[in-house]
Amino acid sequence: MALFKNETNLLKGLYGFVQTEVLPKEGSLTFLGKVQHEYSHISLSAKVYECEVELNQFQEWFDYETILKMALSKVDHKALELLKN
Repeated sequence: MALFKNETNLLKGLYGFVQTEVLPKEGSLTFLGKVQHEYSHISLSAKVYECEVELNQFQEWFDYETILKMALSKVDHKALELLKN
């Protein structure tokens, strides 16, 4: 699985899955479910998809067991649970 390290926002230093408002037109998408999370000042509702991409689109790839040990936001933990099932 591909993750990126947040370097610029509220979640700086945490790893996370890519978030986008527009789904890619290429590759196969599988809808996994929805996640909801409440921060102190905002609410986040997101649809989670599994998507096949080219290996060179991301610099770092991780297996599930490694990701479990990484620093992730709560919403990324919720998305990871959907991937597990």
